[in-house]
Amino acid sequence: MKLKKLVAGILAGAISLSAAGISAFAVLSDDSSEWNGQPEVVQVNREPARATAYPYETEEKAQENDPAQSAYYKLLNGDDWKFSWAEKPADRISQKDGAFADADYDDSGWDDITVPLSWQTVKNEDGSFKYDEPIYANQDYPWKYNSKDKNIKTGEAPTNFNPVGTYRKVLPDVSAWQGRQVFITFEGVEDAMYLYVNGQKIGYGEDMTARQEFNITDALDFTEGAENVVTVEVFRWSDGSWIENQDGIRLSGIYRDVYLFSKDDVEIRDFTVVTDLDDEYVDADLNTEVELRSFEDADTAGLTVEAQLYDAEGNPVGDPMTADAPAFEDHKAVVNLTGHFENPLKWNAEHPNLYRMTISLMRGGEEVESTAVNVGFREFGIINDDTNNAQMVLNGEPVYFKGVNRGEMSPETGRHLSREEMEADIKLLKQYNLNSVRTSHYPDDPYFYELCDKYGIYVMDEANNESHNGRRLNPGVPGDIPGYVVACKERAVSMLERDKNYPCILMWSPGNEVGTGKSLEGMLQYFDENDPTRLIHYQGWNDSEYVDMESNMYPAYTDVEKKGKSGKSPYVMCEYDHSMGNSTGALKDYWDIIRKYPNLQGGWIWDWADQSINTQIPGAEPGETYWAYDGDWDVYTGKNNFCVNGIIAPDRTIHPAMYEVKKVYQSFQMTAKDLEAGVITIDNEYIDTNANEYDMTWELIRDGKPVAHNTQSVDVPPQETVDITLEGYTAPANLQPGEECFLNIRFTTKEDCWWADAGHEVATEQFAYDVQEDNLPELDESNMPALPRGRYRIPIRRSPLKMMPSALFLTRKAASLLPMSPTAKNCWQSRWSRTSGVPSRTTMPRPPTTRSGRMQ
Repeated sequence: MKLKKLVAGILAGAISLSAAGISAFAVLSDDSSEWNGQPEVVQVNREPARATAYPYETEEKAQENDPAQSAYYKLLNGDDWKFSWAEKPADRISQKDGAFADADYDDSGWDDITVPLSWQTVKNEDGSFKYDEPIYANQDYPWKYNSKDKNIKTGEAPTNFNPVGTYRKVLPDVSAWQGRQVFITFEGVEDAMYLYVNGQKIGYGEDMTARQEFNITDALDFTEGAENVVTVEVFRWSDGSWIENQDGIRLSGIYRDVYLFSKDDVEIRDFTVVTDLDDEYVDADLNTEVELRSFEDADTAGLTVEAQLYDAEGNPVGDPMTADAPAFEDHKAVVNLTGHFENPLKWNAEHPNLYRMTISLMRGGEEVESTAVNVGFREFGIINDDTNNAQMVLNGEPVYFKGVNRGEMSPETGRHLSREEMEADIKLLKQYNLNSVRTSHYPDDPYFYELCDKYGIYVMDEANNESHNGRRLNPGVPGDIPGYVVACKERAVSMLERDKNYPCILMWSPGNEVGTGKSLEGMLQYFDENDPTRLIHYQGWNDSEYVDMESNMYPAYTDVEKKGKSGKSPYVMCEYDHSMGNSTGALKDYWDIIRKYPNLQGGWIWDWADQSINTQIPGAEPGETYWAYDGDWDVYTGKNNFCVNGIIAPDRTIHPAMYEVKKVYQSFQMTAKDLEAGVITIDNEYIDTNANEYDMTWELIRDGKPVAHNTQSVDVPPQETVDITLEGYTAPANLQPGEECFLNIRFTTKEDCWWADAGHEVATEQFAYDVQEDNLPELDESNMPALPRGRYRIPIRRSPLKMMPSALFLTRKAASLLPMSPTAKNCWQSRWSRTSGVPSRTTMPRPPTTRSGRMQ
């Protein structure tokens, strides 16, 4: 068994070293040139990466998990930010007015803007875009489509068209934090940023998904009623953008939460939590490493750290875990805590059992600071490695990844997704039998992982790293380019250290379509050395010594079957079944193969939601929008609607393909063993769910009418196959020629839950009864008119987009009318765009009445 286990203390002292920041010794330049031509400078004065957590003044508040209730936290989101926009860096406000960041600077003439938000979604009163517009680019860098910047050198940033947004905000009163250390956190800024407070230049950071966190204590005025102002310059592109070339709509701005928090002169800076299950996956050790940090001449004597585990009802579990802090070295100390727990509830996607652990720093029996984290007892690894039966197992059970690739995109706010939108995504994932997400191709908002922990979604966490066609340059990007070796390693650090405590994350990925070389090797090595509790995926380098599984994109069925027959590692498809237009129908063919071989463990569909931005309909009333794509905005890349690949629409309505996904991904696979006797064979693919947790209803349908039904409970343990006899069932008798008869089976939820109401269907199957051959006379086709050859067209009204309800017109040569049923509009076949052996990529023609995409 190849299970990566963590012994308590194995990472002792490593937290502060690994997360310290590779370019921590860079110094801010006088000319603010860090964004251009210096890929090795990824941050200046940014705080070391740390786990997501918030400070509280009491252990009781930490247990409640609501930072808004903490006296040490202030959220800065809102519509009260001021904004100045320039088309290129040379024209930004800082180059015209040196006082632009001063607290008393007059910004009354600036625009108002909401944070968080992508600024390319801001509109004028007439509905037109107020600033630069969205760009959709796939394989090439977006600036390649601008004649002013298309030939810039590798490692440099565009200068002729590279919009810069400058933000200003008056901070809330911080006088109560006098004598404490104050930090400001930006959870997501696209792409690079400079930070100023009261005119003082604080620091720099790039990487659109990294946590940008800075200590701003020395720049603040703590006088009661004093006005402190934060100013942020955001560059659309930087030298870091060479490894942010993900297929998708390219946007800019402060698009995730911004907040302040304060700390004492000694703090809990970071912590790592690991659950270590025994060989039977019953009992567990809970190992926690806590890194303390002191500021200036703080008193570090007599400090202790105490942790307490609580169950879902808030009851304490086990005894407190306590340890004294050792002597500090270079303002740091590491404390190790271990607790043993007998048969705790285990975490998996089916039963996401979570505990809450508080961690408190004490001095002389008094609380200095408390924080908390959700804990899921689980262990993930590989069994039978280097054999044809190699499998990834969670808590000892082989798991299928019934997954989808998911990026962050809202048609209204761009890269920013509200908490409500993230919750809606989780509900849909659960309702339609998806159990896994690959964060394509960058780490998501921290709240999304919290939801995956709480409701049960397996996550492949992927670093913000893609160069795509940059791999083919000479030299390839990032490859062995020294500056990008540094930048890639920093991105691995930022992701792992931020996300290391989420039980939902089972795999790390260093990026997507980014080649190999020292840059990728450094990332893979970092994952391997700093987290022995998770597996490592990278489709771009399957034979790396650090990669734990084999993976492919869009393989042919025959290739998947070959992996099942002769593979020596677990095999997954990190992207497959490209869900564009009316495709996704190949899904069943893949899973028929996957279910035949133990080492085939699923994959992630491309992708979750159609990417689009609400765009004003030309000539319509302001505010009337449609879902636009490439060709509808200023910069045209020729990739058209290739960002419209989702199994759901931009507003999260369901595409027909989603029903295919739900059916194929269901975990109760059913076959008819003996329809005459009413015996059904059920294969339970769940790892922790008995079929008796759901109601099973059977119904007999004869010529479209229900003639018998019953609901019963069936006992099919997880990972087992059982024959079930239908209760109250009698086989239909005297079936006549031409008659249809079906047995329908449904599994439904018994009670309401967060993501579904009682009666929600989780699995279904239909069996047809054999009927005698139909003896009706054959239809004489000899006198029927031939259907004219040629193309067909469907007339469409201009706005909103509708089919004419009365008829389907043919080409001009074929004037015949065909009757059109109410459902005919769902039967239109879009033309195929590829014949690559995987019949799943299609293209959808534009409506003939506009140059735009789908109407809303």
